[in-house]
Amino acid sequence: MNFEWKTELETGITGLDRQHKQIFNCISKFFQKCDEGAEAEELEQLFCSLDTYTREHFSYEENMQRYCKYPGLDEQQKQHALFLGDLNELKSFVGGNGTSREVTLRMKGNLIRWFNRHINLLDKEFVNFFNRQ
Repeated sequence: MNFEWKTELETGITGLDRQHKQIFNCISKFFQKCDEGAEAEELEQLFCSLDTYTREHFSYEENMQRYCKYPGLDEQQKQHALFLGDLNELKSFVGGNGTSREVTLRMKGNLIRWFNRHINLLDKEFVNFFNRQ
C-alpha cells in the first residue's frame, strides 16, 4: 500500500495542495523509516516534524475557512482533531512498543484512507464553496 501524493487529490488551491503534499511526504518518510527498522529516537523526531507541520496546516486551513465564513468549519475541526488524536496514539504506541510490520501496515492504511477521504470530501467541498465566493 503506497502512501504517495496523487494528482487527483489536488484541490486547485496552491497553498493547500503544497501543504497536503508536504504532509504526505512526512508520513511517507515515517513509514519508510519504520520499514527500514529505524531507531525510536529517529522516529520520534519524524513524528515531531509531522505533528508540527500538520498542526500548522490545519490552522491555516481552518483560518481560511473562518475568513470565508465556511459553514462546514465545525466538521473540519472535528476531523482535524480526530487525525491529531490518531497521530498521538501512533506516537505513544511506537514509543512504548517499537514498530512491527503489522502495526505499520495497519496505521499506513488508516492514514491513507483518512487523507483520501478528508481531501476528496471535506477539503474539496470547501474549495467548491470558496470558488463560489
